[in-house]
Amino acid sequence: MLWCGLAVAGGLAAGLLFQAVGRPDRHGTVATAAVVGLLVADLVRRSDRSGVGTLSVATAIAIVFVAWRGIRSPRQAAQVALVALPMGLAGIVVVSAPDFLELLFANLSS
Repeated sequence: MLWCGLAVAGGLAAGLLFQAVGRPDRHGTVATAAVVGLLVADLVRRSDRSGVGTLSVATAIAIVFVAWRGIRSPRQAAQVALVALPMGLAGIVVVSAPDFLELLFANLSS
């Protein structure tokens, strides 16, 4: 049940945030950087497991696709690159939250 609730909440949040991807304004820049940050954060979080080479290739392809769909000018590309670092740090918290919550609830129930 916990995973279903997290999936619904995450889907709603992602839909609201990522609907701006592709816009040429500040909202589009931040949304595109957030997607890139989440992709990189997930790669970093999973880097200690086997098969990281395949995940790296898939992440690179996904970043290229997001950049193709979300970046409208060279200036916006520079802004996305600049904002992607803090978004990646926030992304590490986001992609690690389900594991932390599962551990927390497992300890509370035992």
